[in-house]
Amino acid sequence: MKKPIIFWTVLLGISVLVTGCKNGDKQKNDMEESTAKTSISNKGQLCFQNVYPYQDNPSTQDVLELNLTIDGNTVSGNYNWLPAEKDQRKGTLNGTLTDDNVTAQYHFMQEGMEQTAMLKIRLMDDKAQVEGGEAELGLGATIDKIDCGT
Repeated sequence: MKKPIIFWTVLLGISVLVTGCKNGDKQKNDMEESTAKTSISNKGQLCFQNVYPYQDNPSTQDVLELNLTIDGNTVSGNYNWLPAEKDQRKGTLNGTLTDDNVTAQYHFMQEGMEQTAMLKIRLMDDKAQVEGGEAELGLGATIDKIDCGT
């Protein structure tokens, strides 16, 4: 009669141990996922830039740049279109970060006129995807991530 009791006790102990290990893995995975979602907010400064050299004169180039400063969920920065031979668009943005997405109000000057537009910026490991504003403003772009020191 003692053998069945010992058997069930050992089986119960093993099942508790296995369940505890699985819960520990789940907690570890939840923590890693949470860290991944907030990793953007820990970066402080992010810089993005595309350079478009002219085919007939590579030393002449148009530049699109986005620079962001992230402080918790608050984002500020600038977004500039700097063509070599045309009117430039320079502006600042202020907004909020949720997961890897920035929602910001963008104030800019182009062709002597001040304008404002709402932007959505999706931050990825190696680029930022900008959307927003009226289509004719041409604010949408995918911009490559660069080192902020360059």
